[in-house]
Amino acid sequence: MSEKGFTLLELLAVITIVGTIIAIALPIYYQYIEQAEADVCNRNKVQLERDFGVYLLFGDRKKLGFG
Repeated sequence: MSEKGFTLLELLAVITIVGTIIAIALPIYYQYIEQAEADVCNRNKVQLERDFGVYLLFGDRKKLGFG
């Protein structure tokens, strides 16, 4: 007699393995996402600092008497 399908023990073993992989992978994934968001914030901060520096050099010429 040919049986098709999986036994309960096989299914439980697969669920356990998948659960273990997810338990290991999720914290690493969330750490990666958090680091990526911090990198974006740092890049935005640097760009704002550059823009403010350009504004201080060239943006307010009329008030400084140059235009």
